[in-house]
Amino acid sequence: ANAWLQGWSVAPSIAFWHHATMLMRPGKMNAWRWTRVIAGYLIALAAIQVQAFTQILFSVEGGDPLYLNSLHAGPLYSIFGIALIVLTSLSVAHLVRSAFIAPTEIVRRQLMTLVTATLITGLIAPVSLVSSGLDLFPMPMVVMSGVLAVFVGMIGYGVARYSALVEKR
Repeated sequence: ANAWLQGWSVAPSIAFWHHATMLMRPGKMNAWRWTRVIAGYLIALAAIQVQAFTQILFSVEGGDPLYLNSLHAGPLYSIFGIALIVLTSLSVAHLVRSAFIAPTEIVRRQLMTLVTATLITGLIAPVSLVSSGLDLFPMPMVVMSGVLAVFVGMIGYGVARYSALVEKR
């Protein structure tokens, strides 16, 4: 029942983004920072394992598996959902703190673009928790992909804008 979900986990991307935002913080990576990075990766690995090999995270109840609310949330789903919300919130906090102490306006604007993109993408976990848990209305999986596409678009925009500014275009 979970075979169609394999490869769709956002957990690794959130762990990678958490790590990247930790590296954007000024100062060296001390033991406390490394501990948080490793904890993020462990949560992501656990989410992948649970999703791939058990039906504890999700199972298809019936209906079209392309709709999020046709999935039955398992007992660990809310735990992993909350963990992903925490990692996303920490990423936002890292970016905001870095933006406040950024040495130039260009860097500050870049970091704020990343904050906005992270906040938009962070909507995936709450929407998923509400859609699969409350079963209020059919939520297509493409909505989740669309939110991720917005994130990729904003990152691309930020990179293009930064490149144009560096090259004085």
